[in-house]
Amino acid sequence: MKEKILTEKYLSDLIAEAFVVKEFVKNKFTHLSSEQINWKFDKNKWSIAQCLEHLIISDNAYFLEIEKSISGIKEKDKKGENYFKSGFLGKLFLFYTDPNSSKKFEAVDAFKPSDNIMTANIFNSFNEHQNKLMSLLEDCRNLNLSATKVAHPVNRLIKFRLGDFFNLIITHEKRHLLQAEKVVNHQFFPKQVLVA
Repeated sequence: MKEKILTEKYLSDLIAEAFVVKEFVKNKFTHLSSEQINWKFDKNKWSIAQCLEHLIISDNAYFLEIEKSISGIKEKDKKGENYFKSGFLGKLFLFYTDPNSSKKFEAVDAFKPSDNIMTANIFNSFNEHQNKLMSLLEDCRNLNLSATKVAHPVNRLIKFRLGDFFNLIITHEKRHLLQAEKVVNHQFFPKQVLVA
């Protein structure tokens, strides 16, 4: 990422990326059966549905922190800067969250998906969830993305620049959607049974 980027372009790019994530889920997974979205090649690995549920659970916690941060901004401080610059902490977390990073992290218990069998409703939930993310991004067009800080819901002592926090959410989504795609591409993934 460039050192500085126009705030308007930065937010527009993130909204576009969030939409791409939404369409990826729609095109890649929504045609699958209940058996397929709940299938795991290892009992210690997540299914496609669990990957999506994890994102919904964790991102909802992130959305809450963003909403708290935005609502606490005084009117005089709402004027945004023309440019956004990523902070050190944001860059560090983005590096380790990147889908191509070999570094693995175990999700905290509060963000872990359930072991219950899930239905296709998980796709509707994710679609609504992604619409909310794009709406939040739109709501921040007039905010200072560098000066506005957002606490991490797991450790509130860790605070990110708002612009970095949004980027982390989408990068985290991409990481787990790659994980879900690997499930589909597994050699033992159950094939769709066509009913005559």
